[in-house]
This record gives sequence, structure tokens and C-alpha cells, in this order.
Amino acid sequence: MKKILGAVAKEKIVVLKNAASLLVMQGTNYLLPLIVLPYLSRILGPEKFGAVFFAQMFINYFMILSDYGFNFVGVRQIAQNKDNTDKVNSIVSSIYTLRVIFGLIGLIILLIVINVFSRFEEDKWIYIFTYGMVVGNILLPTWFFQGIQKMKYITLLNFLSKFTFTISIFFLVKNQGDYLLVPLLNGIGYIIAGVIGVIILKKYYFIKFFIVSKAKIREQLQNGFNVFMSNMSISAYTSTNAFILGTIVSNVQMGYYGGVEKLIQPFKFMFAPVYNAVFPYFAKLVTNNRDKAIKEMKWGVFLSVILGLCVFICIVILAEPIIILVLGNEFLEGINIFYVFSLLLLITPISYFLFNVVFLSFSLEKYSMKIYIAGGILNIIILITLLQILESASIAAALSNVITQFVNLILATLFLNSFIKKERRRSIKNE
Repeated sequence: MKKILGAVAKEKIVVLKNAASLLVMQGTNYLLPLIVLPYLSRILGPEKFGAVFFAQMFINYFMILSDYGFNFVGVRQIAQNKDNTDKVNSIVSSIYTLRVIFGLIGLIILLIVINVFSRFEEDKWIYIFTYGMVVGNILLPTWFFQGIQKMKYITLLNFLSKFTFTISIFFLVKNQGDYLLVPLLNGIGYIIAGVIGVIILKKYYFIKFFIVSKAKIREQLQNGFNVFMSNMSISAYTSTNAFILGTIVSNVQMGYYGGVEKLIQPFKFMFAPVYNAVFPYFAKLVTNNRDKAIKEMKWGVFLSVILGLCVFICIVILAEPIIILVLGNEFLEGINIFYVFSLLLLITPISYFLFNVVFLSFSLEKYSMKIYIAGGILNIIILITLLQILESASIAAALSNVITQFVNLILATLFLNSFIKKERRRSIKNE
């Protein structure tokens, strides 16, 4: 009994350590950009800031393509096979192979788009430089380190990437004419972190890369498909809304929208590191004790509601001074967009926990995929409708995003409630 209790305690200590590392990483992801955001918003102004933001939204599609869900299913595969060296090498090689293939496909598509459509050709170098984020993301083995529960490496690499970008911006971007340096420096930061990540894989974990069979490629395509489709559907009400908006409004209006969205991001995902750290532990708990996993899931939902509500109240009260402090007076034009996006603080913590921890741990990706696809379709319908009704296209895009995510959360809750009831009946029947 003491051994069992000791093992459980040890597992939770590992979770706490990983949560601490991920909190530092999340802080790096959002605090360093928040440090540089006031500088960039004032130097670039809404117009150039909007152009850079629009490029990031477009390139995000290629990030999703190259990820292909491996940042979640790859974690699960590594966590379940980390003691099997041959299996781990096979998983790593097959995932990298597919990520490189998808990265090349994405680059070809990008080059075609910027040479065919004038909207993209005007700022083609912004898109090409921004694609450096995709290259670095392909190389960076976040999913591997999360799977073996050694998040300190990713934390350090992530800090290196963001710190390099932040310092470079202050030293090199001096006026609006330097706007091309923003995507270039950002991409370089990603690539440096990715290269070092691969070196760590080979030097400290002795990972051997080799050409994998077509059967392994097909297997990984099947493994990641549901999560990939979910991520693409999510982009239908995140990147797609911003993308559509960018095609119908000026770069100035896009700047207001992009500035506010970047400002709300740190608060929206501030608890994500804890959930990411819990995921490997929860996935293992589902395998060993499903009843206990269901109980802990309820606690996770409860805490998500409380934490989200607290952050929401603070942000709404302090909306105006936050915008002035971070973005500048010029961006106060976007305060109504900020209020709409702040509603996501009530939704995102719960949704993130349910979709990225609970659904994946119970291997319910195909159901989350269906919810996301339905949400993606619904979002387009809502967006088109709101664009006809509301005077502000930016408010329409933001509100469509919020409504869609709320509907997704309701559907996820209803499904999990039904799933839990079935699990209980199964448990009673087995007894």
C-alpha cells in the first residue's frame, strides 16, 4: 500500500514540476510579447501592425497543417511507449517525416497564393518571412518532451526563441519602415529554438532518425486525422474570422482587431500550462482508474469555471487602462472588440480542459472533431449573418467567434454527461 501511495505522490509531484515549467513557458509566450507589443503598436501604427497580424493569421493555417494534431496525439504516443526505445524512435521519425512533408506542401501553396492574388503579392515578403514560424515549429519537438514529462527543455527553448525576438525588436526596429524585420526576427527565433530542440533529442535522448515505412506513415496519418480536423475547424472561428475580416476592411481596422486579440490572448490561455501538464497524468489515470479520472475531471471543470470568472471580472473592469497601457491611445477605437473577446475568458478555460485533456485522455477525438466541424460550419453562417446585421465588421467577427465557442462548450458538456452515465452503467455491470 505504501508503495502504491508513494507512486501516486511521485506522479503528482512530476505533474506539479511540469506545471511549473509550463507556467514559465506560458509566461514567456505571452509576457514577452506583451512587453514588445506596446513598442510595436506605437512604432508600426495600426496600418502596418494590421498587415503583420493578417500575415500571421494566414500563416497559422500552415502551422496547423504541419502540426497535423501531433502536438496532442504525439504526446499520448510517447507517454504510452516511453520505455520502448525502438517504438519511440519509430514514432519520432514518422512524425518528423510527415511534418516536413506538410511543411513543403504548405510552402508551395504559399508561393502560389502570393504570386496569383494581388492582395498577397503586395506584402509577399511579410508572408515569406512569417513562414519561418512554420519551419521552427516543425523542428521543435514539444510533443516529445511533454510526452516524457520533461518540459524544462521546451521551457528553455521557448524562452530562447521569444527572448531573441524581443531583444532584437528593440534594437533593430526603429521606425515604421522596419516592419519587415518583425516577421523575419520572429521566424529566426522559432528556427533557432527548433534546431536546438533536435540537437537535444539526438544528444541527450539518443533518438535515431530513419526512413519509415509507408505503413507507419499511414498509421500516423490516421492517428492525427481527428485532431487535425478539429484544429482546422477551430481555425474556422479564430484565424478564418480574422482572415475574412482582413479581406474586407483596411489594415488600420485590422490593426485594431489584431491588437485587441493579441492583448486578450494571455488572459484567455493563462491556465493552459496547468492543463498541458495534467494531460499525461490524466491520460495514464484513465487507463488505470477510469472512475477516479471522472471524479478528477469534475474538479477540473469546477476550478476552470471559478478561475475564468475571476479573470473576466478583473479584465472588464480594467479594460480601458489596459488598452492604453499596452497598445496606446490610438487603439482605444477597438475597446468594444475587447469587451466582446473578454467573454472568451468565461469559456476558454473550461473548453481547453474538456477538449485537450478529457476528450484526448478518453480517446474521444472523433467526437471532439465532430463538435469542432459543426462549430466551424455554424461560425461561417453566424459570421455571414452578423456581417449583414451589424455596422462593424470587426464586432461581427469577434461576436461570431464567441457564440461559436459557447455552442461548442455546450455540445461538449452534453456529450461528456452522456458518456459519464454510460461509464457508470458499465462500471456497475462489471461489478
